[in-house]
Amino acid sequence: MHDESSLPRRSEERHPTRRAVLSCLRGRALAAGEIARLLGVKKSTLSHHLRVLAEERRVTCRPEGPLRIYGIATAADRASPLLPGLPRESAFAATFRRVAHERGGEHYLAR
Repeated sequence: MHDESSLPRRSEERHPTRRAVLSCLRGRALAAGEIARLLGVKKSTLSHHLRVLAEERRVTCRPEGPLRIYGIATAADRASPLLPGLPRESAFAATFRRVAHERGGEHYLAR
């Protein structure tokens, strides 16, 4: 039986590919395809790891034309209630967030 205090808390501590992604992004932002090429992994494999890291707020994602540019999330990014550009954010969620912000209604986002 495992003692929970001895288990890794962050996903990059549990998976070498995620550690490599974070290392690759240190000090720069890169397109997903470039990260896959540098690490020698399939794009589908990288996509999974980027999604996990984004959900944990370890990386940010911003669209740039047809590309998705990833970078290491800052403390301010992690403190934000919503990280813009996360792969799982729908167009509806983005519109709702924008409209709520324009109306000054932070209470909309707290629900």
